[in-house]
Amino acid sequence: MKRLMRAAVLLLAATGLCAQARAADHVNVSVFGSVSDAGIYIAYDRGYFTAERLDVTLSQLEATTMVMTTLVSGDIDVAGASPSAGVYNAIRQGVPVHIVADKGRMTVGHGYLSLVVRQELRDRIKQVADLKGRRLAWAAYDVGGTNAVALDHLLRQGGLDVQDVMPVNLDFADSLAALGSGGVDAAYLAEPLVELAAARGIGQVLMTGDRIYPDQQVAVLLYGPGFWQKRADAATRFMVAYLRGVRDYDDALAGRADRAAVVAILAAHTTVKDKAMYDRMILPAIDRNGEVNRAGMDSDLRWFQANGLVKGPLDAAAIFDDRFVKAAVQRLAQ
Repeated sequence: MKRLMRAAVLLLAATGLCAQARAADHVNVSVFGSVSDAGIYIAYDRGYFTAERLDVTLSQLEATTMVMTTLVSGDIDVAGASPSAGVYNAIRQGVPVHIVADKGRMTVGHGYLSLVVRQELRDRIKQVADLKGRRLAWAAYDVGGTNAVALDHLLRQGGLDVQDVMPVNLDFADSLAALGSGGVDAAYLAEPLVELAAARGIGQVLMTGDRIYPDQQVAVLLYGPGFWQKRADAATRFMVAYLRGVRDYDDALAGRADRAAVVAILAAHTTVKDKAMYDRMILPAIDRNGEVNRAGMDSDLRWFQANGLVKGPLDAAAIFDDRFVKAAVQRLAQ
């Protein structure tokens, strides 16, 4: 009897240890509700996070300052962001947040931000040089957003600089409204607003983002210090699941997988609810191996520094951390 009781106790202990070993790690993830969150949403819906023993909670934060604050505090483990001067300044000041993967690039055919000219001016603004003296709605052009670098790239193509135009800092929704009311002559818009401007007869595309700034890194995935420093195994498993989602997205866009199924997931989670819109608008590219455009981001950082938006040097080792994508790619190849 004693032997039986002892065996039962050992069995219960072993069962408890196994259950503990199988317990899911909780991961808090901040999303924007945008198509560039595709890798996260697909991994979430298709159970890829669960397969990696991760219990993922999604929440939505808009401001970069809020994203950085919650990453540092540990309230959020993973977040998407634009690789802006604000992010670089935070890292330069010692905030231990790392850029770990791609979340949105404008490769050829994927210029999902575009310069849209007001419909009434389509015959007068046919090239970049024609923007001289014009009012442009341009989000975050003066506060160190990635859009600011894109504006510089655009104007230099027409032999202009920012002094030759009248940029107005409006968010994308207000930019569309200003274009429609005649308050601005052109606007830099993100999809689906580019498609909406055309559909409503408000404006037409002068140049897509992949022509303004080829392969610009528009969005990245960030890990907070509590995640990459203290929970590296969970951080690697997260990346495995994330890249599975990214690859499903990439395959669907390339016609190698069921596009309708991926669109259904995106329509359920993002702000773009109309499934037909996904066939009309330009979608972001996301590298299937999670690689970011390092050269482009280094160039952007130098531009921010030259324009006084990032003050002082910044070591690339403090910004980029590619060990998680490397480990995930290796695991996915097995």
